[in-house]
Amino acid sequence: MSTQKHKRQLLTPGDIVRNLHYGPFAVNWWFFTGIKTKTAKVKQIAIPIRVNMRIKFELNQTEVIIRVVDNNWKHGYVCELDMEAIIYSTPSAAINETYKKKINVKTRFSGPGVLGFDNDTIIGITNQCDSWY
Repeated sequence: MSTQKHKRQLLTPGDIVRNLHYGPFAVNWWFFTGIKTKTAKVKQIAIPIRVNMRIKFELNQTEVIIRVVDNNWKHGYVCELDMEAIIYSTPSAAINETYKKKINVKTRFSGPGVLGFDNDTIIGITNQCDSWY
């Protein structure tokens, strides 16, 4: 199912944490993707997975919020609709498992799509430099 059909809203852009995003575990805190440009070339970009970033995502008229947490030098994802507050290793697992519990269906969603990493506005906000940099 495409996330393009669902409303996504960046509630909180989150924080760049120097020792996570630029330290020895930095590879865990960036999402690398290619986007097409007007000249049909693919431009490679790096999107930071920010600590405490919160995205609201609407599924079948149910609002779901996914939050990024620091899970011992690696990112984790908590779905705020899930009362158990389980930390999942991927955004796909967070949304798919919670959706399966709530609605009892096995619909699958793309984690990067849920986080808005295919949305120019969200990419622009998350790629803004913090003042300390």
